[in-house]
Amino acid sequence: MQRGATRRSRFEIIASILSLCSGGPTQKTQIMYRCNLSYEQLQKYLEYLTRAGFLEVVWEHDKDFYRATEAGREFMRGFQALESLVRLRK
Repeated sequence: MQRGATRRSRFEIIASILSLCSGGPTQKTQIMYRCNLSYEQLQKYLEYLTRAGFLEVVWEHDKDFYRATEAGREFMRGFQALESLVRLRK
């Protein structure tokens, strides 16, 4: 790890995935690269988020795409509210 770099929490990774997928249907490879995840990490998070009902799989042009559900967008709003509270306390 680079000097001064910090590890992202599980919630930060989930929030970045949901944020990306809130903009519309997103392919796995886009999620993996834009959220800076390994393929194994990607699989783990996508499985968890779909099981939890935060993401849904959408078929378009014979490919899997992922889209944030209303529950996923609600999680994002809550996470962003908590994050802003923490920033105010620093």
